[in-house]
Amino acid sequence: MNFLRAMVAVCLCFSALFGSTATVSQEFTDALTAIGSGQKKKALDLFAKACKAGDKLSCAAERYVKANSAAEIDEAGIYQYACDQGVMVGCYNLAVLHEPSKPLENKERAASLFTLACENELSLACVSLGYLYPENSAKAEAMFLLSCEKEDPLGCLELANLYSRKEKDADALEAYQKACELGSVNACVVLQEGGIEEE
Repeated sequence: MNFLRAMVAVCLCFSALFGSTATVSQEFTDALTAIGSGQKKKALDLFAKACKAGDKLSCAAERYVKANSAAEIDEAGIYQYACDQGVMVGCYNLAVLHEPSKPLENKERAASLFTLACENELSLACVSLGYLYPENSAKAEAMFLLSCEKEDPLGCLELANLYSRKEKDADALEAYQKACELGSVNACVVLQEGGIEEE
């Protein structure tokens, strides 16, 4: 099935999420901006609003800012505090800051944090952990497979891409189909352009 490899070559399927934070509320994002411009009260109000709506990361951030009202507050500090409180999105986002080419640049720390979040059911962290390993390696494959088993469309897509590069066409097709079923537009494009559409 050479069409699979051909489509992967032309499709920008590699994760748009790698290197970006896990999903956070708009209030949380606005609060970080407010902190950056020295508006702690506005940030607290935004964190409180998001917390009331059920955003655990914002709840942790609100507690952190209140406890450190006299100190300088930064994004990494908020994520570290949230992670310490068991909020896995905080662990994930802190890991992103430690990725190679990112502000804190500590690959080992990134891997440790992604592993923690992955083991605590944040499937996106499993995918990101896979990206830290060499392309096509057994470790990368294991992480993409784990995230796909957790019903993560990006994990299934990356697993399919890896299988396609290894010329495991039957496995690749199965993974593309699952990724498409889970909502991956890129996977559906590969299937459709290859003449195979989901039933």
